[in-house]
Amino acid sequence: MTKHKEPSHRLRDFLLYIAIGVSIAASVILLGVHLAKTGQKPEAGTKWIGFFILTLLLFWWTIRAYVPFWNNPRFWKFLVAFAVVHLVLGVGTLLRTTRASLLPFMVITPLEYYALSAYLSHFLIPKEEFGERNTNQP
Repeated sequence: MTKHKEPSHRLRDFLLYIAIGVSIAASVILLGVHLAKTGQKPEAGTKWIGFFILTLLLFWWTIRAYVPFWNNPRFWKFLVAFAVVHLVLGVGTLLRTTRASLLPFMVITPLEYYALSAYLSHFLIPKEEFGERNTNQP
């Protein structure tokens, strides 16, 4: 038996999809305007599009993998902290490069996902679950 969503949830989901679509469209338009103002070729946008798409994938994979922690505020705090570091380093690097291939993105993203997973697991999952004994108990 399938569950049907309540109308309020459908509306919320629909509005969320619209917001995501408008955000993506606005980002592409802003990128085009920026490239036109700076006189860069359209290929220069490849590095930004690659960074944007792979950033979305990185955090989408992580959020889906950590569903049991969604109600834990620490999960969201650590995720936001990692996102800030990711964005500062990524944008800083891309601003200093004139051209970028998509290959580095495809290599770095899985490595970054594993680093993010290890980071979250270290801070969110109690050590007892990893088979380590608690030395505070008799």
